[in-house]
Amino acid sequence: MTIDVWQIDLAAPESEFELGWLDAQERARLKAFRSTDVQRRFARSHAALRGILAGYVAAPPHALRFATGLRGKPSLPGRNLHFNLAHSGEAALVAVSRAAPVGVDVEQPRPLHSVLGMARTVFHAEEIAQLEALDPSQRHEAFFECWVRREALVKGLGLGLAGAGSVGPAWRSGVAGAILAEDWRIEGLEIEAPYRAAVAAQAPAFRVHRRSWPPPRPGVADVFA
Repeated sequence: MTIDVWQIDLAAPESEFELGWLDAQERARLKAFRSTDVQRRFARSHAALRGILAGYVAAPPHALRFATGLRGKPSLPGRNLHFNLAHSGEAALVAVSRAAPVGVDVEQPRPLHSVLGMARTVFHAEEIAQLEALDPSQRHEAFFECWVRREALVKGLGLGLAGAGSVGPAWRSGVAGAILAEDWRIEGLEIEAPYRAAVAAQAPAFRVHRRSWPPPRPGVADVFA
């Protein structure tokens, strides 16, 4: 199976994002943010999500109607399409598949008061033990490598942070390639520094096809094609 992973350029000109596509619920969430930067990133990432999904279901972006699962994972009722959105800082990713549920995460690493303290709140016991075994100078980077893989799996499962601790290990120290957890496959994604990213799918194997949004202008090559 193939997963399309779209990278959204949140710093693109405002004209590239049709904010009129957002529905009343999205606009209400937008107004709840106090930071103008957070508002901008939310509006642009969700407008891009609508534009991306519209191409798969052959419907106008503004006409898409989302449903939300018990833990907050969105879906398009009646459409044979699985998708997930993640954004952090100026980076945003959308994973899309017609074959199986997917999850994606991207994080901009930030200073942590206690790497191990934070890990103990959400990581699996095996992941914590592996972090503890690392040299302290390696733990910060390893934390975020683990975090994005675990978040991609948790988001794919639709569990939310409250259920993160119930999921088996999604990361192994020193393993750069894919791993299997539950009946899911999790892979790290290449992305510009300093970000970290990962994608997960309920499948034993998949291929990632990288795409970009806004779509390239006619005659301009898509760098991910």
